[in-house]
Amino acid sequence: MNEKIHKICFLFPGQGSQKIGMGKEISKLFKSCKEVFECASEIFGFSVLNLCENDEESLKKTEFAQIAICATNISAFSAIKEKGIKADFLVGHSLGQYCSLYVANILSLEDTFKLLKIRIDSIKEFAPKKNTSMCAIIGVDSKTIEEECKKANSYVACANFNSANQTVISGETEGVLEVSKKLEKIAKRCILLNVSSAFHCNLMKDVALSFAEKIKDINFKNPTIPIYSNVTANKIKTGNEIKSLLVEHFTSPVLFTKILENLEKENVSLFIELGQGKTLSSLTKKTLKNAITLNIEDKSSFLKTIDSLENIFKISAK
Repeated sequence: MNEKIHKICFLFPGQGSQKIGMGKEISKLFKSCKEVFECASEIFGFSVLNLCENDEESLKKTEFAQIAICATNISAFSAIKEKGIKADFLVGHSLGQYCSLYVANILSLEDTFKLLKIRIDSIKEFAPKKNTSMCAIIGVDSKTIEEECKKANSYVACANFNSANQTVISGETEGVLEVSKKLEKIAKRCILLNVSSAFHCNLMKDVALSFAEKIKDINFKNPTIPIYSNVTANKIKTGNEIKSLLVEHFTSPVLFTKILENLEKENVSLFIELGQGKTLSSLTKKTLKNAITLNIEDKSSFLKTIDSLENIFKISAK
């Protein structure tokens, strides 16, 4: 089906995409989809499907949300793989970067979840537990936000450059509240995020050091599908590069907008979001006006996406 008439990019969402019931329908589509959840359950020692379907309180916690999100994302990938759809490029947003490691054949499925466990353990042990926050600023350009962060009396920095009109800030709570209060007069919305710590900023340096020590003996293979780094917004070429970038990932902002701009230069026109929700699809449409976006989060969206792909490639072939 994928005749390269349209270059395809798979998108993998990160934290914030979790929702009770996620993965339930996807896990039933194919045996390979359920096997993803079974693998995750073996690594973490509990039923990840039960977490997704029945434990709304745990899903609100960063530790469990990360597990549920990665299992759902990769299960959605397994579904589209069963239909023979292949990606030309891969992009994972924040936590979603870990899912793309598996899809790019950098790590096995088991090793991907083991790496995720290392990430979670490092965050639990070394991330600042109190007085840190993150906030999404909508409707203000990133340069204005960066300038306000520099002026703040407490540490705060831009953590996610999601689109021209959406930037997430991260840091000490006082700084985050100071900046958001100043900007709320001109912003469409300022939304405090329900996260356990200030991700993608210098407050995560101890987490990064712990993580670096724990992964030093892991062998990361070279990617077989081009994968874009959140840190540099460029394609990752080698396994050794991936290892160093994953460490930087904790303290560096997510350059999602720049990644999309680079994909546009590669003439990528079709984006398929794999996992719960359509957040990345929406951000992609805001940045690339001519992008075609599809998603897989349940049975209905799976069938719709496969039907759309068949129509797109059939029409394009004429």
